[in-house]
Amino acid sequence: MTRRHSSGALPVSQSQARGFKALVDADGTGNVEELTSSRRALRGVRWTGRNYVSTRDETTVVNAQAEPVGRTDAAAELAAIATTTVTTPS
Repeated sequence: MTRRHSSGALPVSQSQARGFKALVDADGTGNVEELTSSRRALRGVRWTGRNYVSTRDETTVVNAQAEPVGRTDAAAELAAIATTTVTTPS
């Protein structure tokens, strides 16, 4: 019998987490459904990968991707902040 975590997630090994991180870091894998697929206002966003980051802590993998929607310095700064936050220890 497989025991599930209280959240319903299956237990993951560090090896599986490393493999998953390698998958999400590979260009063109389409591993995350972006908001543009479900939000009409964001469908014109061009995902460049410049504001992409992922991190792994033992069996936990976190990734984030952001793109500026406008052409202002503030929009670019916000995209950079979103990806920096993933790798900043709490």
